[in-house]
Amino acid sequence: TGSGSHNLENGALARVDTIIVGDEFGSVGRLRVAGDGTRWTKNANPVSRIIVGNSGRGEMEIADGALVEASLAIGVSGNDSSVDEGVVAVRGEGSRLVAPEISAGLGGAGELILEGAATVGHRRVTSSLLAVSSRVDAASEGGGAASVVVSDSASFEVGPDEGFLNLGPGARVEIVSGGRLSATNIDQAFGGTAVVVGAGSTLTASESYQLEGQLRVEDQATLEVGLERFEIEGAGSLNIKTGGNVQADQVVTRDFARINITDPTSIVDALDVRLEGGEVEIGGAARISASNASTEVPITLTGSGEMFVGISLAVSGVGTVKTVEGAVTVGETNPIVGELRVGPGGVLSGTGTVVGTVRDVGGNVAPGFSPGVLKIDGDYIQESGGLLTLEIGGRSPGDLHDQLVITGDAMFDGRVILRFTRQFSPTAGDAFDLLQVDGIVD
Repeated sequence: TGSGSHNLENGALARVDTIIVGDEFGSVGRLRVAGDGTRWTKNANPVSRIIVGNSGRGEMEIADGALVEASLAIGVSGNDSSVDEGVVAVRGEGSRLVAPEISAGLGGAGELILEGAATVGHRRVTSSLLAVSSRVDAASEGGGAASVVVSDSASFEVGPDEGFLNLGPGARVEIVSGGRLSATNIDQAFGGTAVVVGAGSTLTASESYQLEGQLRVEDQATLEVGLERFEIEGAGSLNIKTGGNVQADQVVTRDFARINITDPTSIVDALDVRLEGGEVEIGGAARISASNASTEVPITLTGSGEMFVGISLAVSGVGTVKTVEGAVTVGETNPIVGELRVGPGGVLSGTGTVVGTVRDVGGNVAPGFSPGVLKIDGDYIQESGGLLTLEIGGRSPGDLHDQLVITGDAMFDGRVILRFTRQFSPTAGDAFDLLQVDGIVD
């Protein structure tokens, strides 16, 4: 009911099934496990269980090379009318927490802090910040608040196999100063915040990441998403600046999602980018790089911002690509500022709008999706190695045959291929409105 503490130090061994630190309303309990060779583990039960902040305030520290093997409940209220608070800190090189299950902030406030090359490894995590491996979201089970801070080269692993991390509303993860956090799948809800800051700081989702909250990657930090996809949806936002780096197999945006990339050397590097909702802004020498990309949303490039697409860029629906001194490159590596360049092996296709100059220097401009209308709100320049491919499956533009609409001037060199589809055969006297150019045609 008052203030109590328990210290395990200097190579001591504790075998305990359950301990509650901060059990009564108004009480303060402290547990410290410290020192090389010091170990806390189970007794008769399959797993030791440590409850930190059950109805009062609980504090736990693992330090100086100690090992704790136990499930943790941090800030999990034993009384709905109580305001409980739990803090667990893992500090120092060699300090380890091996936890089959961690819960934090269910009904109270739970905080997990990792510092100084400490290591946490576990399979199941539950809280208003995290979720169990069966994908049970604990964020709705108490309305508490939880935060995780991983810093100073500490490592936090959810898994390694089938580890699920769910950042609930109001929850916060901070990975700073070379800290590392990894999980198999990450689900970040609206209102959840993740911040990855500093050289060496890394957030990894080995399979998938679903983002509806806010994610910041800054100051040479890295986000890695592999195997499946990085989905940004709802009101989710991804902000990358000052050298932040995002690497993913596939990036997909939906709904009102927003990607904002600014400052030199900030990069999104993906095999496939599909922009199905929201908006994207690239500026300040930042870059999106993809093998293939498609957009149904506005992409704005400002300053020296760059979008590099190795093979194919498809623009459809109300999608637009607007270059304001920035550059989009399809199929080559040397962009010219203020232009969308289609280079050797590159394809620009779709039914949307490109705002700015389009220069085909050896690639293929192919309006529509068999068929369709592609609009260039600017000039079109097709050089000697360029190709324009137009499909004709009938006499109605947009519905049955492709059309390229150019609001500026057009210069044609290279080749034009007319490809007849749907077994359509034109007859003498047929006319097809394949090109509309408002300016001068050369």
